Amino acid sequence: MAKGNPNRQKMINMMYLVLTALLALNISKQVLKAFELVNNGLENTNKGLTGTNTATYETFTKQWEQQKAKAQPLYDKAQKVKAESKELFDYIENMKTELVTNPKYGNGYEHPEEKADLRNQDNVEVGQKYFGADKAVGGLAKGEEMRSRLQKYKEDMKVLVPQVSTENIDTEKEKKEKSGGEMVTRKWEEFYFLEYPLISNITMLNRFQNEVKNTEGNLVKYLLSQIGATDYKFDNLRAIVSAKNPVVLEGQKYEAEIFLGAYDSKSNPDIIVNGAASKVEDGMAKYSVGATGQGNKKLTGDIIVKNPATGEVKKYPFSQEYQVFRGSAVISADKMNVVYIGLDNPISVSVPGFPPDKMVVSCSGGAMTGSNGKYVVRPTDNIAVKECVINVSVKAEKGVQKMGAASYRIKTVPAPKIKFGAKEGGKISKVELSVQTQLVAALEGFVFEGVKYDILEWTYYYVGKSGGSKFQEGNPKGKIIPQELKTLISSGRSGDIISINQIRVMGPDGKARTLASGPSIIVQ
Repeated sequence: MAKGNPNRQKMINMMYLVLTALLALNISKQVLKAFELVNNGLENTNKGLTGTNTATYETFTKQWEQQKAKAQPLYDKAQKVKAESKELFDYIENMKTELVTNPKYGNGYEHPEEKADLRNQDNVEVGQKYFGADKAVGGLAKGEEMRSRLQKYKEDMKVLVPQVSTENIDTEKEKKEKSGGEMVTRKWEEFYFLEYPLISNITMLNRFQNEVKNTEGNLVKYLLSQIGATDYKFDNLRAIVSAKNPVVLEGQKYEAEIFLGAYDSKSNPDIIVNGAASKVEDGMAKYSVGATGQGNKKLTGDIIVKNPATGEVKKYPFSQEYQVFRGSAVISADKMNVVYIGLDNPISVSVPGFPPDKMVVSCSGGAMTGSNGKYVVRPTDNIAVKECVINVSVKAEKGVQKMGAASYRIKTVPAPKIKFGAKEGGKISKVELSVQTQLVAALEGFVFEGVKYDILEWTYYYVGKSGGSKFQEGNPKGKIIPQELKTLISSGRSGDIISINQIRVMGPDGKARTLASGPSIIVQ
């Protein structure tokens, strides 16, 4: 066999070095900055997914501890999912560490204590050297190894939980893309890592970690949902006494509803209360007795149920105490046990046995308006003032008598969660993206209805999968998604990234604030 021309090989190697140098020159600082912002967004998303998955595992463990015989097989599968997901996540994390800290590649950070300012982030040779299979240029064949690990993970998860798809993790060996007006076929590692700058490689590794975390969460949530999915609804019964008012003013009536937790309205068990049978309708007994004499009172009895499957009769005993007394202050926050700066915080105040016009209500740590038991509190906007205290007295026959007080923490309205329309980020199809019309500042889970943030302006970066001329940024005013961004989305391709940053919002307290980062979106 004839040997190759060594001079020709040297020339090819020299041309490769010249090409990579030219590619490096064409990577603008804006593109590198955009990759950095997208990478930061993906890392934050990974942290959020880790927290969500941890909470799911904690819930799973509690369910398993309560009903081990039923949950054990599902729990074992969840632990396997957890172990394999962590192993794969750590494997990718080690790749990131090697790329950043090994002098052959990233050579670390300018500020290692802050993990800031990545060195050589525009180096396009790293992908070829680290992920490529071309030994002539020092390749380590890590790309194919990583693809194989991802593929094995998908296959293992499919065996464990066949009902949940793992196709969001791309492991297709060959990828087709348009280049120079023609469709070309590239290997998986070439498509994602080769000829791209170091910061792009790190960003892509974070993306695959994101997909592993997402898949792990979907798998474990499904397994958790299957605990008791086929159980008979009366498998875990207990007696419940629900009193309309467990504290009763002397002279009024004590009323309670007695029923089975998770009860069937078509089932009418026998309910014995304080030695006497009660009338049962729709699976529930309503009990009423006059409240006489101050002090503690007790309600006891049994709920007698026949298992429709086995005919076995079981008794479920219950016991409930209530108190009869003449009066004390009742103070409640209509929303929760805090009051918010800049908002009208509704507070209800009542004293059993006294009409509203006999109450004297005052407030320290804020201003209060209102009357007849319904008030609005606006706490003091001062960092030194931590609490708002509501004091209640009544005009009794012997003069004004203090009945009680309640303290509420003073807090600011939390920052909103920014969404791209109805989407929170991650991989989203072009069709779904195209129908989104505006950026949304959502206060999810906030107790006040109607409280909102207005979006004043924001910045977006649109980064093509391979960077270059597809990079574009904009600074829209208001919440409407501009036509320029919609056009980029409609003409984009799978793998393009949209990063939303520097969102300036106006809060309900009339103060503007800037949120550093919003959702990161990968066009699917």
